[in-house]
Amino acid sequence: MNLYSIPPLIVSLIILLWGIFVWSKNKKSEVHKSFLFLSISSSWWQFSWFILFNIKDENLGYVISKIGYSGIIFIPITYFHFVTSFLKKKLTTLILTQYIIGFVLVVLLWFTPYFVKGCYKYFFGFYPKVGIIHSFHLLQLFLIAAVGYYFLLKSLIEEKKDSVRYHHIKYILLAAIIYILAATDYLVNYGIEFYPLGLLPETITFLLFGYAIIKYHLMDINIVIKKSTLFAWKVLFPVLLFILFVSFGQPVFIKYLPLWLWWLTVVIFGCIMAYYLYNKTIQILKLKDEELEKEKYTYREKLRAYVKDITRAESFEEAATYIVRKVSLIGRIDFCAIARLKQVFEEDKQKNYYEVVKVANRTKRDLRHLKGLKISEEFPLVQHLKQTKKYVEKGYLKFFLETKGYDKWYYLSVIKDMDVLNAEVVFPAFLNQQLYGFLILGNKLDGSPYYKPDLELFEMLTAQAASFIAEVVEKEEKIRLFLASWQTSLKALDVKDHYTYGHTQRVKEYCRMLAKHEKVISEINRVKEGLRGLEVAAELHDIGKLGIPDNILNKPTKLSQEEYEKIKSHPIEGKKILEPLKNWLKENIISGVVQHHENYDGSGYPSGLRGKEIHIYARIIRIADSVDAIATKRPYRDPLTKQYIIEELLR
Repeated sequence: MNLYSIPPLIVSLIILLWGIFVWSKNKKSEVHKSFLFLSISSSWWQFSWFILFNIKDENLGYVISKIGYSGIIFIPITYFHFVTSFLKKKLTTLILTQYIIGFVLVVLLWFTPYFVKGCYKYFFGFYPKVGIIHSFHLLQLFLIAAVGYYFLLKSLIEEKKDSVRYHHIKYILLAAIIYILAATDYLVNYGIEFYPLGLLPETITFLLFGYAIIKYHLMDINIVIKKSTLFAWKVLFPVLLFILFVSFGQPVFIKYLPLWLWWLTVVIFGCIMAYYLYNKTIQILKLKDEELEKEKYTYREKLRAYVKDITRAESFEEAATYIVRKVSLIGRIDFCAIARLKQVFEEDKQKNYYEVVKVANRTKRDLRHLKGLKISEEFPLVQHLKQTKKYVEKGYLKFFLETKGYDKWYYLSVIKDMDVLNAEVVFPAFLNQQLYGFLILGNKLDGSPYYKPDLELFEMLTAQAASFIAEVVEKEEKIRLFLASWQTSLKALDVKDHYTYGHTQRVKEYCRMLAKHEKVISEINRVKEGLRGLEVAAELHDIGKLGIPDNILNKPTKLSQEEYEKIKSHPIEGKKILEPLKNWLKENIISGVVQHHENYDGSGYPSGLRGKEIHIYARIIRIADSVDAIATKRPYRDPLTKQYIIEELLR
């Protein structure tokens, strides 16, 4: 076998197998089909030259040359078909016309001596000698290439800069520019003797074409070019020098050294070279994007630092606020939100949903309605996250539908959910197989796509958030169980003091009503536990009465001083009951329980606090407690009038 024929054989197999692989990803897609046609015609070219370089008979070489050109004629045509399909241009008539011209040229190739008229005998083997009609083939090729470049450039300009589609077109354009270098092989058809190296740009082109078709996340093309340049300079150039040294050094060295010593020198230098090339290749591959494009990717280092800082947050509220603000600001993202798991119980059945709790909006749209939005577990987006257990991108789903052609309605429903949330990417927060929430990201402010390193960073952030959300959900579940236990106790207490159970529920409802006032809710929101903490404190405010004897609670006449002091002890008794639970009930809730009988003028109990010294929860509960105490029938008096209640509150 002629050694010069091996490269065309390898390249033909690579291109054909690569074309079949890409086509198999979506056999119905016009883009994939046209790429397969281009792969077949290009593979035909190289495989024919593999046979031609091994032929010894010139007449047989002439026949093989014609067979080879039967495929080469269709390369520019299938290239144009591929480019227009990729750009979604409906040019069926023009493409069909090009195929007809191609078949006409094939007829002229086989039935006239004016396309291929013989063979040249070069150092690497036979090569076609072309005639006058070949010039029309070249004209067709360069015209088609020019129109293809025009379409690609026009689409690139029209496309939103730095969008995902923009980068795909950029890759195709780069590959098309590289592909034209393969046309240097035509010089050999005109008697210029050199080994045809068109197979190198051809291989690179097909790899880039296929990569841009089947991959949604493309590497930043600037990074690819810079790494390729480094690779060429630090790896390929030394290899070339080594080859030149071996090729031209032997005749010189063997004049002065034994042959065995020369080969020993080659082996030693080869080992050193191999070690050097390995290290340089690994070094180039490990280069981070931010090292090559410092200004563009410095935000990644900042985000990595912030991922570590999140672990210092003392609560989910703090961590969530930190995440949405920093991600939006440092990541230059126009929208960021966090949704967390909420558990509710209806008729002793648990129902879960997800609520958007934090939002950072830098878009021009009013998205305030998303804050507090409840998302059912039945939403297709939530189901998709649970099923895949990985982040989902809206753009990728659209790309997936175009290139794969899978369950259309399923993916469209997920896309619709993401549109509702203004989401471009959603990252699930899993912990122990449980979906505790998700991070919602909009688009980057500069319109650039999310690259793999970006997505990995946001996954790390979401993983950190998952542990915080899990802690909150666990705490809420403990509180729920405790409150359920307290409700059971209240029902038992209701048997001996009917007033207490109904009173607790009414105070809780009054607190909710008071919290609707703008100034009140703004102060409540400054407390970490927020409105939910107030509700819990209101429900627990009389828990200390569990230790009060029945005869005091139900006494129909006025209490003695000693009995009154016993009643006054119930806030402290409540504190004793709740103190062991303060790690998850938190100090704010316990303060609301303990201080709910303090008065604004300092005349209350148990500590005689005044004004702002009294916790906001306790101040609200105090008002609600007083209203219900005055308006409710007691063992020792009838309910008082609304006018009296207003006058009492004003005092």
